[in-house]
Amino acid sequence: MKNKATERLIPIIGADADLQSRMDQELKSERKKRSGKPVTPTSLSGFEENQRRNARYEISNAVTCYPVLSSREISTTDAMVGIAANIGVNGIKMRLDSLRPFNGMEILVGVESRSGQSQFASGVIVSVRKAGESAFDVSVDFSGYLHEVLECEQIIPVLDTEAMRFLLPYPEPVLASLCKVGAAISMSLDSVTLCPRCHALPTFRDGCSLCLSSNVKASKMIHHFACAHVDFVENFELEDELCCQKCRTRRMIVGSDYEYLDGPNMCYDCGQANLEKIQIGHCLSCEHRFPIETAYQMDIVGYRVKRLDVLHLIGTA
Repeated sequence: MKNKATERLIPIIGADADLQSRMDQELKSERKKRSGKPVTPTSLSGFEENQRRNARYEISNAVTCYPVLSSREISTTDAMVGIAANIGVNGIKMRLDSLRPFNGMEILVGVESRSGQSQFASGVIVSVRKAGESAFDVSVDFSGYLHEVLECEQIIPVLDTEAMRFLLPYPEPVLASLCKVGAAISMSLDSVTLCPRCHALPTFRDGCSLCLSSNVKASKMIHHFACAHVDFVENFELEDELCCQKCRTRRMIVGSDYEYLDGPNMCYDCGQANLEKIQIGHCLSCEHRFPIETAYQMDIVGYRVKRLDVLHLIGTA
């Protein structure tokens, strides 16, 4: 009994109707020559896990392939379209309408599912055979630099505790190029305040707006109850006792004659008095001190990868 799922014609994105029909007919002719029955989703359920992972499954899903540049970024201008012939967890065979594929070429492969959504894998072309005027049978082994990237379900920045910076495990231009072709989606995770000089992580404290020192304390004052005089403590000190400079009362007792009050802020490094404290950052990498309003604001961005799940793809074919 034929598997209707594998006989279903899936349109190739960006291809005309004649190319679609010709490539499907050629793939059907080749499949008739092969011995053995096609694998069906029902028969897959009885396979042992190791058998499933080593097997190759016939499919006829549309594929779109993109060359990987030497910078590891994706070339969006040289896309190749075609139809997959078979697939396994280690590679894929396709018929592409292209004049560009060659052995050793690293490509990103997007395989379209029945829902119209594509899943992606990356690999190296290991076999190219001409199959028509502009058609090639291409075999790809899933391997290479981007294959490792696409194996990650989520890619998020981590804090490098030596540099005190949030770093991605892979270059941002590479991840951005994956987003351009739909192989990844960027997502905002958080926002952080960083050093304006080197973009490393700082700590924050209240401090002096003039010299940026944190050695700022409220000055102590005395309130004399009898005459309501208020002044700095040092202005009440006379030899070894306290004396009110307004009414000349001596031998004052705290709590009975006077109380202590917090006065204006004073910086004990630069001597600035009567100041308003501000928040000051201190970089944990370059030790630069800065007012918080000059800090660098950075969004922490992660990426969700649309990686190819072969067994899921076969199960929903």
